[in-house]
Amino acid sequence: MPDTVVAIGCSHTAGSEIDGEFTSDYNRQNSYAGQIAKHLNCDIINFGFNGGSNQYICRAATQFVTKNHYEINKYFFVIGWTSPSRMELRYDGRSTQEFDPTPPGMDSKYVPFSLGQKDNIKLPLGKVTPYAVDIFETSMMLDHWAMYVMSLQNLFLHYKVPYIMCNTCVPLEYTKNSKATSAHIDRRYYYVGDNFYDYSTSKGHSSSQHNHFGEQAHIDWANKLTKELRL
Repeated sequence: MPDTVVAIGCSHTAGSEIDGEFTSDYNRQNSYAGQIAKHLNCDIINFGFNGGSNQYICRAATQFVTKNHYEINKYFFVIGWTSPSRMELRYDGRSTQEFDPTPPGMDSKYVPFSLGQKDNIKLPLGKVTPYAVDIFETSMMLDHWAMYVMSLQNLFLHYKVPYIMCNTCVPLEYTKNSKATSAHIDRRYYYVGDNFYDYSTSKGHSSSQHNHFGEQAHIDWANKLTKELRL
């Protein structure tokens, strides 16, 4: 039986601003993923972070599973898919800065990049920004999202890894290209009926100026997932 939840996602999965801080152990422990871990009587390793992309989620989960395959039966995964208008780039080592948090043993030189983002400590992203509209072309990003979901579901199936998936920012959308792919998504373990942001708003929870929610919103979302996915 699993004894540890591995949560991967964006700031919502990280529980950002539950205690007023963007990043803290308290936030990670009391995010919706942390609430699910409590429900399952498990510890939690929470790899959610601000600006995390679906590309990051797929990469981090894949690397964690393959690096820990020898003891994979101890883990239960909570995947919180985020906005498709994000991706990650990798810098070539010209800077000594590394992004934190990064799952132990994984490549820490990836940089989160989103539409409209400017320079950061590692990459002159301002040089890329003029091309962002093409880089983040909507249909392409939605196609990628469907592929990330299928990739992880097949990986989890191969290694017999228990998991659940949900959407934290926006609903899962389809394009002509991704419709056939999306038809094969296993919805027994992926709740697509709502997303954390819209659900929390509909329940009257107010968000911060950075669109994050308090602890009760995370508790409510965890309860919703627990019920819908029969955890």
